[in-house]
Amino acid sequence: MMTILKKISAFRFCVFAFLVLWHIAVSVICQAAAGMPAGLFWTRLVFGIVFAAVCVGIAALFPQRNLNILGAEIVFAVFIWFQMCEYTCFFLLRTSFNDVFLASFNYDSFACFAGDYVRELSLLGGSFLLALALPYLALFFPRSEPLSKKLRISIALVSLIFGIAVCLVLDNPLKNFAVASREFHRAFNVHAEKIPVGDWKKYGISYCPYTPETVRATPGKNILIIHLESLDKGFLDEKMFPGLCPTINALYRSDKNLAFDKLCGNGMTFQATYHCLTGTQYFHNVNSTRGPHNDAFGNQLCSLPQILKKAGYSTSYIKNAEYSFTGTGDFLKHNGVDTLLCGESVPDKKMFEIAADEFEALAKTGRPFFLHILNFDTHSPNGHIHPDSLPYRGASGEKYGKLLTAVHTLDAELRAFLERVQKDPSWENTVVFIGCAHPYYPHVP
Repeated sequence: MMTILKKISAFRFCVFAFLVLWHIAVSVICQAAAGMPAGLFWTRLVFGIVFAAVCVGIAALFPQRNLNILGAEIVFAVFIWFQMCEYTCFFLLRTSFNDVFLASFNYDSFACFAGDYVRELSLLGGSFLLALALPYLALFFPRSEPLSKKLRISIALVSLIFGIAVCLVLDNPLKNFAVASREFHRAFNVHAEKIPVGDWKKYGISYCPYTPETVRATPGKNILIIHLESLDKGFLDEKMFPGLCPTINALYRSDKNLAFDKLCGNGMTFQATYHCLTGTQYFHNVNSTRGPHNDAFGNQLCSLPQILKKAGYSTSYIKNAEYSFTGTGDFLKHNGVDTLLCGESVPDKKMFEIAADEFEALAKTGRPFFLHILNFDTHSPNGHIHPDSLPYRGASGEKYGKLLTAVHTLDAELRAFLERVQKDPSWENTVVFIGCAHPYYPHVP
């Protein structure tokens, strides 16, 4: 046994050491950004070290030293990739693996996401490139005695069996991704034509016999929906955040308005839009050629914009983020929204000014209208501030300064928007709904 260890130890221990250092670097960087609980962090750290040993053992199949290193790196890089996906989901959504988020993520989504987290992505990218280069220093170590083919195969098989056992038993990114993928295909690959009417209840949806072609509607009041990004009820707590949201608090507590303490929450922003406009859960189909949701069963029901268009309404949507993210633009156009405005990263102040212009323009047409607004600057986890943002100097302002400044600024810009549109004569014939897109998960104290 000692003879075998002497044959394989020096070179492969060097590769193993570099893989472990790579894993620790990525873990620490991700942990610093995501704030994952200590128990989960240490579990994944230990699993990564074990997995690094497994990768080195599997790579023993390659007799050449350079291929040996490359094989270990490739297998371990797959694990690191899943680890970063898990930390990203935890960072943004406070979940281990969010199947909807990952299924909807694409190149355009990454382009939108990358600009807001340059520091974290730069650190991760740098550690990734450094780790790919460092193991090749092992080539400069004294050449170890070559292993026989039988011994190399034995080491690889033992490592593979051990690795599979560890993956199945320990809580780790690979297993969690497999579970999320299974749940995704089980729960979300659902089509209307495959579901008997009597089975709709098990999906939590009431059967509706109307289709976009058969529904009938008559005009009523104008409808204004304002979805506030990541702004849950916690920010309205005056004891925790005094003076943070005076406008929203006043609207929430006014006897003139109807307030709901508990509404069904959503896991991500697009789900809120989908849920609000269709009245259904976010069902989608990853095999669709037109996006992850256009052929899905919920989308075959009547959406609010489609019904309103039957009644002669003009329909508009505005947000200060890319419409390509999670296919939002395709969904809105497919569901009866005529006009998509902004669609680029501008401050909430500018976005609300565009929204007010659109409100006034729609009112001048004399037709009833539907206007849906979604802001971006309060997006979790840190918010986005600008030179003219309104600083929040409350009790918790120092620790959560950037985020709370973004929330405080949103409250002020919402007030300015409402004060402006209330001067329009059409305001008296307008119903306004204000709600949060989804809870603020990551770092609310």
